[in-house]
Amino acid sequence: MSDSRNRGNERFYSPPAVRRHQRNLTMQREQREQRERELMIMRQQQQQQYLQQQQQYLHQQQQQQLQQTTMMRMQFDEEQRQKRLIHQQRAQLREQQVAARRETQVQSAPAEADDSRSEVAESTLSGNSSTIQTNIDRLVETVTPRVPARYLPQPRRNGQEVPEANMVRVYYLNDLWESFREWSAYGAGVELTLSRKDKVTQYYVPSLSIIQLYVDPANARKPGIDSISQRMSRISMASSPSTGESSQSSRKLIFEYQEHELPHQRQPLFDKISALATGFADLKKYRSCDLLPSSWMSVAWYPIYRIPTGPSLKNLEASFLTFHHLSTPPTSVKSIIVGASGSSKMALPVFGLASYKLSSPILPLQDSEQRLAESLFESARDWIERHHVYHPDFNFFLRNGRCPESNPGQSKKA
Repeated sequence: MSDSRNRGNERFYSPPAVRRHQRNLTMQREQREQRERELMIMRQQQQQQYLQQQQQYLHQQQQQQLQQTTMMRMQFDEEQRQKRLIHQQRAQLREQQVAARRETQVQSAPAEADDSRSEVAESTLSGNSSTIQTNIDRLVETVTPRVPARYLPQPRRNGQEVPEANMVRVYYLNDLWESFREWSAYGAGVELTLSRKDKVTQYYVPSLSIIQLYVDPANARKPGIDSISQRMSRISMASSPSTGESSQSSRKLIFEYQEHELPHQRQPLFDKISALATGFADLKKYRSCDLLPSSWMSVAWYPIYRIPTGPSLKNLEASFLTFHHLSTPPTSVKSIIVGASGSSKMALPVFGLASYKLSSPILPLQDSEQRLAESLFESARDWIERHHVYHPDFNFFLRNGRCPESNPGQSKKA
């Protein structure tokens, strides 16, 4: 047997070249495994680096958002503080003006009629009629919006012009929202008598609670461009709601809004209307004659501050809802309210009222006030039931004290 097959009693002898080849293969395999291990370690390091960078980025974003939120909160608090300061300064100025007027009138009055004339002066300074005596009367009178009256041209009858005394007056919704601008910024001041002796001015800020606008689908066009005949037919229909709305098909709901936010999170009415008008511009363009008698709105009034603010006077928590019709029937110019500047105004009286904590030990209601409050509440409830309206604020007031506390039985019954 040759040496290549049997050398040194080694049955399978490998030549040196074969051994070198095997060593090279082993070294290559080990190097390949080493590179794979290094690549794996590198990938793991890259992943860890990427995760760290992502965490740092998220942390930076959170810090920036926190700083922005803090700055926005500080700006909001500063704006609120400035608004409160403006409210207080304006209220103090009003109180000083009222005190100055009262002192001037008292000094100019004869000595034998000081008492009677001081009462007349107080009524005059409050901006109300001398017939308004109770808190409810002053409240309802104060929060009644007054808007500029506009006149519609009427067609001729038998070739003759319609007398001026029979002209039809309407208003634009934009003028109505403008009437709430100052109240939304500073509040509406209501003079109240506490404990039947202390006189204060409580300021209320209005917010939109609910609004529904209905039009006749047969005459529904762009607001403000209807023909005279269509205007007159619509107005004549508004004057007889029993026939104009006998069927659901004779009316079309073109806009509706219900507020569901908590009172302290709501925008004032003027600001809310401006926001809603961005999505429904006609909210400011419609006229009262474009709307059917079923068009209405409810305004929520919440207290903000009071004058005077002495420590001996307890806080007033009374808040209330007012209900207002938005359409207008034909009315002659003889019933127009003429202001001091000669401009005519239209009043949108309160036809319904719901209250929360209106009656209390420091704000007792007289018998006449209780009857008036109950009558206005029943009118509001009848309206809601007749039109099948879901009114969140009204339901809350109904559950939590819409009636005077002195009449709990009737409240439970409701």
